[in-house]
Amino acid sequence: MASKQFNSAFQNILKYCENSKLYLGEGNPNAKILIIGKEIGRAHEKEQILSVENSNVENDSNLRFWRERFEKEYLNGYLNEITERFKNKPNSTWISYQKIVDSIISTESNEKKHDFLNHTYITELSQIHLPYSRQTTNYELINARRESIDQRKKMFKQDFYQNFPIVVMTCGHYPTRDFDFDIEDTFNVRWDQKTITLSKGNYYNLHYGKTKLGEEKILIHTRQASLGVTNELLTTIGNLCRRFYKSSIEISN
Repeated sequence: MASKQFNSAFQNILKYCENSKLYLGEGNPNAKILIIGKEIGRAHEKEQILSVENSNVENDSNLRFWRERFEKEYLNGYLNEITERFKNKPNSTWISYQKIVDSIISTESNEKKHDFLNHTYITELSQIHLPYSRQTTNYELINARRESIDQRKKMFKQDFYQNFPIVVMTCGHYPTRDFDFDIEDTFNVRWDQKTITLSKGNYYNLHYGKTKLGEEKILIHTRQASLGVTNELLTTIGNLCRRFYKSSIEISN
């Protein structure tokens, strides 16, 4: 799945994010799967976390990181780096992402596999860095988060994010309930008007549409992929996405 070169849509989104000072993401820009989390969590000290300035510093670092790798065409080497990082410091959310990807591409999951970032690009709804949403209790951070999400609505309409045939939004009711984030309008998809509830309250909503390239697209909106998520939900998501993945791979070949 890894490619040695970056696609043109990625070059454009990198420029867009640099101009707008927006967090871009991690993973393989040439992947077929886009995963959007709730917000960026970082294991810093509290005084570092609760700061808009420190969030901006880390976002700038992410953009410099991508600019350097883009100019050196260092995509494959980067994917090897993050595979090793995940292996050495796994977290519950990324383990869930691995299970989703394994189900999509029909490979067996096991504790020694750490390659989901070769097959996905991951980003966040909000770029304000927090370990938990409930820690956002001051007006500066609340307003910064709202402004961040408003800016990122426009970012998600750019071709790079629009051209993923598979989009999995693992951010719960957060976008639609709290921030007037119109999933259908932003990603040019239509909800099938049914919320499917599985065991332990795990749920998902299905949306369908087409990419800017004309490929069939599925968007699944579901809960956060951290503590409390079930294997049933993760494998169900993968099974639903598998047809779109196979079709997109065939088109690419």
